[in-house]
Amino acid sequence: MNKQIISTIIGICSSLVLTCILPLHNVHANEEPNPQVIIEEAASDIPDKFVQQIIQENPDAGLITIYEYTKAEPKITESKNDNDVILPHLANTIFGPITTTISNQKYDQELHDERILSVAKGQKKTLETTLTFSFKGSIKGSTLKKSDINAEVTISGTFKEGDTYDGPPEGSPFNSREYRIKFLGETGNYTQTQLVTTYLTGQIISQKVLSEEGTYEKPTDSISYSVDRYIS
Repeated sequence: MNKQIISTIIGICSSLVLTCILPLHNVHANEEPNPQVIIEEAASDIPDKFVQQIIQENPDAGLITIYEYTKAEPKITESKNDNDVILPHLANTIFGPITTTISNQKYDQELHDERILSVAKGQKKTLETTLTFSFKGSIKGSTLKKSDINAEVTISGTFKEGDTYDGPPEGSPFNSREYRIKFLGETGNYTQTQLVTTYLTGQIISQKVLSEEGTYEKPTDSISYSVDRYIS
């Protein structure tokens, strides 16, 4: 009888232990990606939020190396209204100041991410030609004054002829290294308005409001990086 009781107790304990262990495997399977990250000197000022973004986008990465981080140079443009060219033909018409309203602004948006090349484990590749990857900001819609939106900025990354790119070393658990460049920036909507007043012999004879609207994309940052992973 005592042996049966002991056997029953052991069986219950075994079931309890098994029940406790199984969820541990599920937690491990759902863990956040946690690759090794190397940041080179040319990318030392990269914000951590961008590093975390790259990690989240590459859940199978074992090693992420960030080589260069660049911020776009602000574009300086002359302050000129897009309709200035018609002013000489409208001597009795006065164009008021242009009001630009920006809405739905989103920052740090991924505008483009492009593969440059991949190198296998233990291999090297040398570029036979210079590669330049660029992203130019854009405005979709008509404007009264483009410079007030200031979206037409270009940011580039250049990979020179003769540069050599390594794959993972022979002792690495990963068999592929993919080199990439990412462009981040700001997106939003704009509305521009302008009051136009027409005079005749000093009297106002008409007033109307010009209005234009659209969307824009403006690059602000670029990141060159590589991802080591195992490809079966």
